[in-house]
Amino acid sequence: GKDRELAWSVAFLPEDQAEPLRRAAAGHPALASSVPSLGDFPLAEAAGVCFVQAGQEIGKFTAPSPGTPGQSVSGEALPGIPGADPKVRTFENVARIRDVFRSEVEGLALQGERDGEFFLRVIPYKEYLLEVSLAPDISEARLSLRPGEGLAPPPTVEAVLAALAEAEVTYGIDRDAVSAAVLESLEGRPSEGVVVARRKEPVAAGGLKVEWKVRKATGAAVTIREDGRADYKNQDRSTLVTEGQPLAELVRFGGEGEDGIDVRGQAIKAPADPRSAPPPQWDASVREERTPEGNVLLVAARTGELYFEGNRLSIIQGKQVAGDVGPATGNVRFPGAVQVSGSVLGGYTVFAEGDVAISGSVEAALISSDGSIRIGEGIKGRRKATLRARKTLEAAFAEQALLLAVEGVSLRGACLLSNVKTNGRLVLGGDKGILIGGVVRARRGVEVQSLGSENGIKTEVYFGQDYLLADQVEAEEREIERLKALILQTDKRMKDLERSGFSLDEVRQDKTKLVKLIEKRSLRIFDLRERFEEHHESTVTVRGVVHPGVILESHNRFLEIQSRKERVVFTFDVRLGRIVEQPLK
Repeated sequence: GKDRELAWSVAFLPEDQAEPLRRAAAGHPALASSVPSLGDFPLAEAAGVCFVQAGQEIGKFTAPSPGTPGQSVSGEALPGIPGADPKVRTFENVARIRDVFRSEVEGLALQGERDGEFFLRVIPYKEYLLEVSLAPDISEARLSLRPGEGLAPPPTVEAVLAALAEAEVTYGIDRDAVSAAVLESLEGRPSEGVVVARRKEPVAAGGLKVEWKVRKATGAAVTIREDGRADYKNQDRSTLVTEGQPLAELVRFGGEGEDGIDVRGQAIKAPADPRSAPPPQWDASVREERTPEGNVLLVAARTGELYFEGNRLSIIQGKQVAGDVGPATGNVRFPGAVQVSGSVLGGYTVFAEGDVAISGSVEAALISSDGSIRIGEGIKGRRKATLRARKTLEAAFAEQALLLAVEGVSLRGACLLSNVKTNGRLVLGGDKGILIGGVVRARRGVEVQSLGSENGIKTEVYFGQDYLLADQVEAEEREIERLKALILQTDKRMKDLERSGFSLDEVRQDKTKLVKLIEKRSLRIFDLRERFEEHHESTVTVRGVVHPGVILESHNRFLEIQSRKERVVFTFDVRLGRIVEQPLK
């Protein structure tokens, strides 16, 4: 029968297109490691070159031909003999399934022939993708660059500049941004929509313009997150400023103005002289300064909320919320004191740089103050409430909440199943001042009416040490772990740059800085731990009953209450190195 043939399922490139691809692969530094069979099938012998996808069929044998039947001398029929199969030798990334040859990866298929034997190989090769897009008004050009893979040549700054030239971008090219995008690609990271050229803005002629230095709130009751979802809690109702912050610059300009230039080098005609709006008015909460150019700069004279109504500027220091903090108000953030006439509903937050006063209650919310927090009613946390104050925290009672205050926590009633941390003292006043469950860490100790419960709910009290220092130790340890991860990333980056032939000096300097930061933070942890071991005068004072199940701790010395006690004071005896009990006088 007729010999079978190897029929190609792909179209090989013309030689003028194939030769540059062979040359690029031959010059790649990873060629030897990616293609170990070069000695058996050199790139120069690859007569056919084409791009293939993973799983794509490259070629297959034609159907077999059985040949013409014969006859023996005795007259018996003899079946035809099938033709021979072509000789095919496969190399990297080519799989033969019966009579079909497929690519195992995306890349370049190379085929050659020697002494009647076919050679077939696929080398990983995916060219980088470079796209330049222009804004509709030709005000800027953006670059998207996807890294190549395998033995494909990497992108170059020259290639990007050539693409910009092809898009007719000639003005305002940011070569630093181009170089950074190319470097990102060399490190295997894509760049999307990087601005690589900007136009020169035209300058209008004549008049006065107001250049706002702050972003003014829109007044919207909803903000849109980056993922496109509506956020009704973080509303855009307030423009918050701090003392000394520039608000607006009143710029006078005149003459013929100045034309701009778009990124294609075309002139942008300067707009006609506009009708200048009257300058804003302001009160004592805004002060006036002069810039080196002679313009008027309006600066906040106090911290607060900026109001701009009827062309008049003013800054209000305190924020008053009428009613509840909830869906109607959204979250509250203010660089001063905050007063809430109602309650703070679950899921909402109040952040203030001054004191926070809440007439009602606090549900499963977050309250943060750089001053003190005062709550007229109680805290019903449902294990989700967090209150933190740089000074003191006061409330009627607390249930299932996290209370953090530097100077002290004072409750007029019970503290139930809550976690408390303070560098001051936890005081529960009155006959209802009972502490049940949770964990309390108070440097100066606690004072309660009753401690623990009859049913033995676990209640832990730590006292006599600066527990905020322990928090700092944990923060430093987390930062050291982050720095160690950055060092590992830096080592990988050094290897990549070394393979690409780039200088390692700057990366080595970065690594040295990271190592020094770790050393500095390690010394700080040592100092913080020594200070944490210092003893602070403190007592655990119980005006009524201490129930079994209560655990006291100070300086890693524990005392578990085994029997009911009344009117007692617990202290840490530095000389004995243990917690001691005395009757309350």
